[in-house]
Amino acid sequence: MERYAIVDFNGQIHSIMVVGSSAPPIVGAELVAVWCPETDVKDDTHYFDSEGFVEYPPKPGQWAAFDFAAKQWFDPRTPDFLADELAQIKRSANLKILAVIKSIRASMITDLPGQEMIYLRKEAEARAYVADPAPDMTNYPLMVREIGITAPTAGELAQVWLYMANQLMSVAGLLEAVRLSASALLEGATTEAEVDMVRDGLLAQMGV
Repeated sequence: MERYAIVDFNGQIHSIMVVGSSAPPIVGAELVAVWCPETDVKDDTHYFDSEGFVEYPPKPGQWAAFDFAAKQWFDPRTPDFLADELAQIKRSANLKILAVIKSIRASMITDLPGQEMIYLRKEAEARAYVADPAPDMTNYPLMVREIGITAPTAGELAQVWLYMANQLMSVAGLLEAVRLSASALLEGATTEAEVDMVRDGLLAQMGV
């Protein structure tokens, strides 16, 4: 069994073939079969030059292309390509932040039509009740229907509603600040590392 590397005229290895005879395999006009007994030579780790099989130097990134004449990696990306790529990275980071904001909001608010209006009405009833020296319960229809379910008395229910409203506003304020900050901070980022830093920092603010 003989082992051959199938290489092009630049020296790039396209595949490794093992044949049962000493005759090299027949390949296309733009390729050549080079005897390759070294089992550690692979198409993604080595190339071929006049001195034999040479290991690629460390690749600086997935974006890199190899210059076989200069024997080094280079960046083939144009300024326009890099700008478009960074813009896409920023969009992805912003979408991630918005998805987390949406998830946190959804965890605090029941997703039913008109539910946010009901929360606001409950808060208004609770504030009015605690300020009312002689409350007439006919003025508090939502409260009347929830006494004995969420809390045993009107006073305790009002406190529960006010606590929930305060918690919701506290979290909502934080989420809104993050949402507004995200666009400005991401727009000012000039590298992928800076985008990652902004994204991770804002996610950390939300406890993610």
